Amino acid sequence: MYATLSDLHTAISTELVRVGDSAVTARLPEFVKLAEARLFNGDEAIGVAPVRCREMETRATLTFTDGASTTPADFLEARRLTWAGAIPSRLKYTEPDAFYSSVYVATPQASGYPLLFTIEGTAVDILPRASGTATLSYYAKPAGLTLPGDTNTVLSSQRQLYLFSAL
Repeated sequence: MYATLSDLHTAISTELVRVGDSAVTARLPEFVKLAEARLFNGDEAIGVAPVRCREMETRATLTFTDGASTTPADFLEARRLTWAGAIPSRLKYTEPDAFYSSVYVATPQASGYPLLFTIEGTAVDILPRASGTATLSYYAKPAGLTLPGDTNTVLSSQRQLYLFSAL
């Protein structure tokens, strides 16, 4: 089994039947970086969807000012956004085009609770605009593997994903 980057390098070399080949050994870090890009972002050119697994799920508290906040640094994809009012409420995700043409854009906040959210790049917007906090449940990008002893939640629990993606 392989639980660290060093072990993964050995597994890749073994699968390629190139153990000890300096040309392959020199490119192993590149193979792993390309595997991580494919795993966490997908590859539309060949129809590969990004990997989303339980080990990547997490939560963060977002602070909104006049309806705007930003995603966490390790953000990959939202699962849900829950407004933290007196009665917590789940906001409905809306595609940016529909979000910005929503009737709530021009409507002053009357209910005290936002109803919709969208994400563009690192910006998170809610409508009607409000200030306060919300809990974002999302898929987080695991730490990249760079040092021989490195590991992360996906390599620890889903080893085959790294190996097959690197190959």
